[in-house]
Amino acid sequence: MTISPRVSVVMAVYNGARFLREAVDSILDQTLTDFEFLIVDDASTDETPVILKQLAKRDDRIVLIRNERNLGPYPSANRALDRARGEYIARLDADDIALSDRLDRQVCYLDENPEVFVVGGIEIAINSDGVSGRSGRSGLNPLPFRYLAHFTAPIVHSSATFQRISADHEPLRYSQDRLTAQDFRMYQQLLDHGEGYRLPVPVVKLREHDANISKTHRSQQAETAVTISTEALRRTCPQESEANLRALASFVIDGDLTGGMRPSEVIHTILAVEQAFETLHKPSDHDRAIIRGLTVNQILKGVAKMRHRSLIGAVGIATRLARRRPMSTSREVLAILSRRRA
Repeated sequence: MTISPRVSVVMAVYNGARFLREAVDSILDQTLTDFEFLIVDDASTDETPVILKQLAKRDDRIVLIRNERNLGPYPSANRALDRARGEYIARLDADDIALSDRLDRQVCYLDENPEVFVVGGIEIAINSDGVSGRSGRSGLNPLPFRYLAHFTAPIVHSSATFQRISADHEPLRYSQDRLTAQDFRMYQQLLDHGEGYRLPVPVVKLREHDANISKTHRSQQAETAVTISTEALRRTCPQESEANLRALASFVIDGDLTGGMRPSEVIHTILAVEQAFETLHKPSDHDRAIIRGLTVNQILKGVAKMRHRSLIGAVGIATRLARRRPMSTSREVLAILSRRRA
């Protein structure tokens, strides 16, 4: 009888030869060694198949799966999930780098907190040459994590480790109806079964370059994300109109004030969502302060992305937010001043 590994690491790659060795080695060099590494080659036409065969000969924890035709990232990931045997699933994209203690930290946290279904961590951005840039975000407790998931993915995909089997004993799978943003939808599924948490430590180096799918399919990704966000907002705040919730999602994700929605309506809608969430979940004072800081950050993200935005329009939105709810917590003030993304 074969003993199942603690973790199944899942990677899908298409023509990713340039960064592939470094990404794979970052998993093989983990301090936690009890894992299987399922890598799906999505019908690559570059040197990816050759590199993968070389790496698999070096380490028998690698399990290679090759698609006969190009399926896309999420169907490819699902093929790996179909084969996975681990208690936990860890994701890594083929151009990113896991820090050496990433799996150890995340498995320990999940073991100690069985109510948590997905855990991530802080990402360090690097460029094509591996030079480090910004360091993303901070730790996030379960309720702020759940609140942020209304608007965006609370963790980068390459930092995600989650339970393989759902609370109703079914294996979790990515939706395959769109090419992009299905990690965002997966977080909605995971939060249906348990909590989420973002570790307050770096766990991955996130490579930013022109071939990122977020850049090559930006419009499609934004459209899909708006749909997912609207669905999440509707579940928490059903008393708000569908049009207002979609307009809020569109503003936060893409800086788009759709349908002639006025800035005052954006503020009214996001504060209604915030209030509905707090009424439903009754956060502690500490978590409430973080949630309200996240509200401010989402508005700032929308302002920063506004097309043809004017200084008057941006100031108008910020002023209306300040009038409707004084920004009295230090976290909110710092969020305004720093304009860091949540």
